[in-house]
Amino acid sequence: MQDSIFNLLTEEQLRGRNTLKWNYFGPDVVPLWLAEMDFPTAPAVLDGVR
Repeated sequence: MQDSIFNLLTEEQLRGRNTLKWNYFGPDVVPLWLAEMDFPTAPAVLDGVR
C-alpha cells in the first residue's frame, strides 16, 4: 500500500482550512471527536467493501 497519499496534509494545513473540527479547540488538542474525513479511504478498506 502506498502510504504517501495519507501523509500529504500537515496539521498546520488542516487547521488552516478554518473548519470547526480543526479550530474549535486550541493547538494542544487533536480533534478526534469527529469522524476523519480529511483523507481518502484506504485501499485495503475499499477492497474489503468490494
